Amino acid sequence: MIYKKIVLATSISLLLAACAKPVDTRPTYTQVLNPDESDNIGGSFLESNDIRTMASKMAVQLLSIPEITEASHQPVRIAIAPVQNSTAYIFDKDILSRKLRLELSKYAKGKVRFISQNRASNAMRHKIIHEQDETAWTHLFKNAASKLVNSAIVQAAKKPLRIGLIPPKNINLTDMNANSFMIMFRSEAINQSAGKLSFIQDIGKKSAVDYWLTGEFFAESIQEHELKHKLSSASLLVNRNIAIASRSEITIKKRPNVAKSLALLLVDSNNEQIVFSNLERLERKVNSGVGRATYMLTGEVKGLHKASGGDRSDYILVDFQLVDYVNNEILWEDSYETKKVTRRSAVYK
Repeated sequence: MIYKKIVLATSISLLLAACAKPVDTRPTYTQVLNPDESDNIGGSFLESNDIRTMASKMAVQLLSIPEITEASHQPVRIAIAPVQNSTAYIFDKDILSRKLRLELSKYAKGKVRFISQNRASNAMRHKIIHEQDETAWTHLFKNAASKLVNSAIVQAAKKPLRIGLIPPKNINLTDMNANSFMIMFRSEAINQSAGKLSFIQDIGKKSAVDYWLTGEFFAESIQEHELKHKLSSASLLVNRNIAIASRSEITIKKRPNVAKSLALLLVDSNNEQIVFSNLERLERKVNSGVGRATYMLTGEVKGLHKASGGDRSDYILVDFQLVDYVNNEILWEDSYETKKVTRRSAVYK
């Protein structure tokens, strides 16, 4: 009986030893490889040399098509759609379009331009454009005041016009201080009017005012943008698995990305008719730029996968298309394909 137990224990030990991974006793080091070299680590998906070969091959083909070489308006602008991954692998699919874009930019010689679609750079672009708009407000007030002072109403007046301020309407903006804008405009108008305009501080007596100066702030086709965010927090723990949560709600007002304008109005105090109107753009809408694209570049990675006893076979097809998005026509299409088999030794199966 003891002999049988020893034999059984020995058999189990040998079986476990056969299934265990060999111990790697090699020293740790880093080897510098050319991107086209094999790393000998294995794997049956795309390798760096596949991506580089694909990009070089496709760039040459794409730059030779008539829609680019014979384009009447150059450069040809291309927007890149996200690559679709239809394989069983999870990978950074943007590396494919990025490498292709780099190859095209290298050899295009100004014939092709790409629309920047990087989120981080676009966020910085928004900040730059908005800051430029805010810096230009001083010029905006000078320009608007000049138009008012040189208007027929002011120039034809025999005596200084008495102007009263009416708080402007803030129609559908959440982030504009309308009163501050009017005060800055009033200061500029006084400086330029050379005594032709006289602003009345006390407007209790309407008879003392010849005209009312007011305005309307508005954004194109929007209402107030509000993001309601619900917050939940466990306030009462019944047991380890059940908690009664108290809910609170906060409202976040978001700065909408739209064109914002100010309409300055001079209104006759007697008949309430608008005798002068001037529209000034305060902020531009920051567009992504894809609307200026001539064509769209899109791609997809598809795979045929097989596995048996630890061995694996993968056929990978990378397909890119240049599409005329107006007519939805494929102007150019090219593909790269590879098939790899990974065989595992009996120790690892």
